[in-house]
Amino acid sequence: MSFNYKLLVLVVNFFTPYVLLVFIITGCNLEAIYKKKETRDLFCFIELDEPQSNFNLYEVTFYNALKLKLCKKNNTNKTFLLTWNIKKSTKELITAKNTSISRYEVILTSKFYLLKKTDSTIIYADETYSKAAHNVLEDELFSTITSERASDNYAATNLVDRIFNKIYLFSQHHQL
Repeated sequence: MSFNYKLLVLVVNFFTPYVLLVFIITGCNLEAIYKKKETRDLFCFIELDEPQSNFNLYEVTFYNALKLKLCKKNNTNKTFLLTWNIKKSTKELITAKNTSISRYEVILTSKFYLLKKTDSTIIYADETYSKAAHNVLEDELFSTITSERASDNYAATNLVDRIFNKIYLFSQHHQL
């Protein structure tokens, strides 16, 4: 009776990914930073500054994404105020043979300030940006507008994530 190496290789190749997956899932203690209690508590103490009355669609998306990141409890005493401003710029990426632009890059830049509400001192100030790109289709106006709005939305939500990551990292190195 001889040992069947082909069967052994087949069994090892079949079970190895599943065993590794079980080890990764059970042995890894990764947790999203927004699910930690101290992070949730920090974001519960931040009040969001109201936007200006004349804001664009990307500013609406940005503001709504900011509100979603903050604590949902309205009964907490807000000790910090997050003020912000946002600017949009576009850059030509690809020019077609007929000298028309066929791809644009959208760059959203935000300056934000975390203020202490009691005396309006700036605790943390920073600037960050987010990029996205969209195509311009010559004969498809609706598709072009939709693509531009989608890239604006992507850049705005990504910008919010970057801001909250920066605030979180700042809070880990400084006592707030």
